[in-house]
Amino acid sequence: LRSPQSQVFLERVVASHEAVGLPFEFWSAEEIQKRLAFDLQSYGPQVRIDDDSFGEATGPALTGGVHFPLTGYVSDPMLAACNLQAAAEATGRAEFLFGQSVSEILRRNGGVGGVRLTSGAELEAPVVVNVAGPHSSQITAMALDSVSNDMTISTRAMRQEVAYVS
Repeated sequence: LRSPQSQVFLERVVASHEAVGLPFEFWSAEEIQKRLAFDLQSYGPQVRIDDDSFGEATGPALTGGVHFPLTGYVSDPMLAACNLQAAAEATGRAEFLFGQSVSEILRRNGGVGGVRLTSGAELEAPVVVNVAGPHSSQITAMALDSVSNDMTISTRAMRQEVAYVS
């Protein structure tokens, strides 16, 4: 998605796609709305989850984006998470809890069965979405034993944003 903050980076990503012959399409805000019905408000700069304004738009609306049909890039992870939340809630089959910490991924019948919170509460769910960002490796380790964990990418919290393009 295109914003004043992401423009320079998107230009570099587009140039790298052009250099190796990968397709992309520029989409206006109207095209994104028509095709995806996304919330195009900006949720950056990010705020901490315990901030009263967490989850509220904090910047100007996004002006468009670049569609990469064979690859992907998320310029605003909070916006992406909010859009996934809105889509899931629109089905009427999803609930969200914020400000909670997961202590365990529960297993049932060889798959995910839900989560246990640090409060001790257990929430049953056939699907658990890992949106722990730089801490996602810790959640993955809770969900998969070392034999079944074939994730080759590890994450860790850093004081800067890093993108890796190969």
